[in-house]
Amino acid sequence: MNEPTPSIHDVIHTVFGGAFDESTGIRRRHVQQVEQDLRAYIPAEVDRYLTDDERTLLAAEREFAPDGAACRALDAEVLLSALTGFIAPPYLASDLLLRRAQLNLAEALVGYVAHDLLHGYDTSCIRMEFQWALVKARNALKRERRAQAAERVLAKMSVQDREHMERVISRVTDHPSSTGPEIDGRQSTIHPSFE
Repeated sequence: MNEPTPSIHDVIHTVFGGAFDESTGIRRRHVQQVEQDLRAYIPAEVDRYLTDDERTLLAAEREFAPDGAACRALDAEVLLSALTGFIAPPYLASDLLLRRAQLNLAEALVGYVAHDLLHGYDTSCIRMEFQWALVKARNALKRERRAQAAERVLAKMSVQDREHMERVISRVTDHPSSTGPEIDGRQSTIHPSFE
């Protein structure tokens, strides 16, 4: 007989407890905030990942004690399925440092559940879906961080430096060098050599 998997509450407590103990200052506050956000996300969105039996169990638990019912009544398999939605809009944190913590902690949760708790089950499809969402979220985070860094640099520049930079950028973007030299009145495209 298979050993029952821990509840969502137990999994969150284990992973976030370890992360909390290993951090200080702002990182510790980020761990706390991500945990609060995840515990709010679970009851709001978990229904879409449930079987009929799990819905019945959750309804009974909600009648008994509604606060935290989903985290107490449902197990780690449900959490694994639901984490992909937690790292996608509209649940991504707007603060970029908090969002980075959110992505890292969600990844730690997936690793813990898939490798430590459900190692005897095929979770590859769920993990691949999560990894795809994680790559998208991290790429978006990088773009936003670069944009914020550029805004900070521009804010420090003088008006003359900004105007000069805008002129240089417009010259570069208006230059036809990306299509190659003109031959017989047509633009030729330069292709790299694969010799």
